Formats: sequence, C-alpha cells, structure tokens
Amino acid sequence: MQSYYSAQVWNKQSVKLPYTCKTAKPSDWEQVSNVPVIHVIDAMYRNSTVSGTFVISPFVLVPISLNQSGKIDVLCRWFNHRLVSTGLSLIINLTTTKFDHNFTGNVISNIEK
Repeated sequence: MQSYYSAQVWNKQSVKLPYTCKTAKPSDWEQVSNVPVIHVIDAMYRNSTVSGTFVISPFVLVPISLNQSGKIDVLCRWFNHRLVSTGLSLIINLTTTKFDHNFTGNVISNIEK
C-alpha cells in the first residue's frame, strides 16, 4: 500500500479536511498482491457509507462480537491524507463482511468527495 504510507499525515491543526462527510466515496484504487482484506457492504466511516474491498491494517485482530456490527482498521486515506493512527476505523456489519487472507486485486485506497 505505497499510496497509504507515502501520504501526508493529517495534522488537524494545519490541514483543513472535513472531519465528517456524508457524500465521501471511494476515489482511488490500488493493485495489491497476497494481502489480507475485507469485502464490505455499506460500512460507515465519519458519516460516509462505503462498499468495496479494503486492506486490513497490520496487527489487527478479526473482530469477534455477539452483535452484528464491529470496527476494524483498514489502510485507506481520508481526503488523500493518512491518519496518525493505524488506519481508518470502519464500522462494519459482521454478517455481510467477508474476510480474505490472501487477496490479489484492486482495493480502495482513498475516500473523498
């Protein structure tokens, strides 16, 4: 995920990005090979709804919950910036999310307007 690691870190004091955005959608994709991913339908992040395939952040445990929803960190930029943390924390529906531990293909690498 070269585009993620080379992106500027979002410094809230100096870079004016929307904290939330209902109309934000996937805008960039990146080719990956043999990486763990999740395939999500209607996942939520900062009031935006996204569907697609995301690379799971390193060291993330698969969420185990008795509820139907959970959170998982993914390697994806928000308005072309990466967060200081390990990635975007998507709220996912565990009943419709599919995990793939060895995926090759295109993944979402940025969410913006």
